[in-house]
Amino acid sequence: MDSDNHIFVGKISDEISKLLNVELPTKLVFKHSEGLRKHVERRHPEAIKYLSVLDEILNNPDFVGVGSDKDNLSLEFVKEFDDNVLMALKLHTNKEFYYIPSVYPITEKKLKNRTFSGRLKRFDKKWE
Repeated sequence: MDSDNHIFVGKISDEISKLLNVELPTKLVFKHSEGLRKHVERRHPEAIKYLSVLDEILNNPDFVGVGSDKDNLSLEFVKEFDDNVLMALKLHTNKEFYYIPSVYPITEKKLKNRTFSGRLKRFDKKWE
């Protein structure tokens, strides 16, 4: 891994992998030093303010789920702030770590639809 371009954010907890019933190839999470900020500035400017709390979203999510990209085992972490904020995680091609490709707000309706369908599950700290 090129440590010059990636910054450590944290680790995915065992409780989350148990809740999702998935065996993760790694629990390490990094962000690209410039790529994530540029993406969010271009595509989701309303989410810029959440880039400073990625570790909080990772460590204290309100909802977690497996993303729609089943082949690459992508994950979704949602935290309820003023907005419902989704942080996407994708497994790096070398499978040594997850990276954060995007952070963006999702509507209450999307959050309810994803929990109803089972794609997202409420993460209760009582699991710990």
